[in-house]
Amino acid sequence: METVRQVTYQLSNFPDFICLNITSNFDEASNVILKESPDLIFLDLDMRLPEMGCFEFVNQLFQYTEHLPNFVGLSESKEMAYLTIKNDFVDYVLKPVSEFEMRKCMLRFKKKASKQVNRLCLKNNSDYHYIDIDDILYLQADNNTTDIFLNTGNKIAAFETLKKFQEKLPKFFIRIHNSYIVNSQQINRINFGKSKISLHANFETVNLPFSRKYKDSVKFFNDHMISVQFATILN
Repeated sequence: METVRQVTYQLSNFPDFICLNITSNFDEASNVILKESPDLIFLDLDMRLPEMGCFEFVNQLFQYTEHLPNFVGLSESKEMAYLTIKNDFVDYVLKPVSEFEMRKCMLRFKKKASKQVNRLCLKNNSDYHYIDIDDILYLQADNNTTDIFLNTGNKIAAFETLKKFQEKLPKFFIRIHNSYIVNSQQINRINFGKSKISLHANFETVNLPFSRKYKDSVKFFNDHMISVQFATILN
């Protein structure tokens, strides 16, 4: 538990991060990762658990999702740094965890996240249409196609399902209804009494319903209002 204490203490200096879970059980960790899709995982590489090794655990996740979170390895041994690079970890922190090393780690992660692709490519046969993700206000299902509404007032038809877009868009796009995904950065009001979300566009305010099925997603956004999440420190 000392590693957990060190990491959580140092991360208290970064209020825009929230801890979703702490566990030493691989099954529980997998469930949290697949359910909550955290951005960052701190993984204690010095664990001695009978069911599998840490790197085997990470590789096993590829059976269930193509979009893994970023992993940071924690270890008392400098030799583990090479293995983290081989397994595509975003960073490595030597234990005991110091404030300086954690600060460098978090700043590197933020820099990497800020460089992620911010454009969406829509393909129709040989026609490619590129749009800035930040310009998307919301997406609406239309049978097996999707209408993409921009904050300029324009609408673009895409020949993919809403589920496909949910898988490829950044996590600040949240599903609020079987028919809607919204850009949470454009939300300016949530009315839980009327089950309505208001989005602020350049041309007008747009009101959309959210369903009981996705109420927890809306509540989670409302409770935390953050862009980055970390989870599952295995110790």
